[in-house]
Amino acid sequence: MLTSLLITLTLLPAPPPVALLPAPATLGSLPEPATPGPAAAAPQPAAASGGPAQAGPSFPAWRAGTVEIGGLGGYGTGKVYDPQRTPTSVALLAGRVAVHFGPLAGGWLRGNVAIVLEGVAMTIDQEPRARGGGLNLLFRYTWAADRWRPSFFAGAGALFTDEPVPPGETERNYMPQAGIGLQYLVGERVAVGGEYRFHHISNNGQTESNPGINSHLLLFGVSWFR
Repeated sequence: MLTSLLITLTLLPAPPPVALLPAPATLGSLPEPATPGPAAAAPQPAAASGGPAQAGPSFPAWRAGTVEIGGLGGYGTGKVYDPQRTPTSVALLAGRVAVHFGPLAGGWLRGNVAIVLEGVAMTIDQEPRARGGGLNLLFRYTWAADRWRPSFFAGAGALFTDEPVPPGETERNYMPQAGIGLQYLVGERVAVGGEYRFHHISNNGQTESNPGINSHLLLFGVSWFR
């Protein structure tokens, strides 16, 4: 009987091995939390390309030494300063060459100075009608205002006509003048614009009476910058 019991115990299957649990981790062995890195910079929008350039000092119209070539024309009314204050009118065509001296000053005064030489052709409504030509020398200051370019100018010129101006005076006269202008840059090297010009004609005392002509002219034209 004992022998049968031993044989029975021998034939019983062995119990499965028991898995050992890992030892609990200590505070010193806990992994450190990950430190967040610097936030990635937000992507910057790509600069727009192909749009119109801004008309700042980099434009040819603002660089020192730029030469402006242009033409303008217009018409105005005025009076002869004789005792009757005879009304008259003046038509003017001009070719212009200007030399720019680059950006000047700062803030709201930022702009440039140009010396302007004009060749002019004029017709003066009187009896008999007078036609002639001459030269103007002007000094102009233009503000930097993006594509819009406001300006003021002043100067003088000499005029030679085929008839005395006014009638009974001289065929050689002087032309003090001043005005304001506005140009718009339609491209890097082309501008269109207009001017108001107060225009005076007189002979500077070559005759005793010397009645001058004061006119208010509106002129429009186009300029190219090289």
